[in-house]
Amino acid sequence: QYEKCKKFNIDKITESDKREAFQNKIKEINDNRANKEITVEDIWVDFKTAIIIEAEKTLGYQGKQDNREWFNEECRESINLKNKKYMERPTRARNEAYEEGKQTRFAGKRNKPF
Repeated sequence: QYEKCKKFNIDKITESDKREAFQNKIKEINDNRANKEITVEDIWVDFKTAIIIEAEKTLGYQGKQDNREWFNEECRESINLKNKKYMERPTRARNEAYEEGKQTRFAGKRNKPF
């Protein structure tokens, strides 16, 4: 199975102190890396890791959001009706009773004079 992707709480980036702390930390990491001779791939991995770590520390993750605004009382009623109809589906006992009812109904018609 897959691991659910966590989302950063980007609403906190609008707070100036959080934004400045995040920017300063990224600049600090970038300045420390400038003194070293490394490949582009290493630069990318370091930069990506730095952003993720600082975002975790500074911003944190979003909480679980409730996306069920569309689910209202009308939906609940229709689901309950559907479940009730499902429970009324034909069973062996109901089919036998139905067949017996048909037989008695036809027997009554056969015995009637025209």
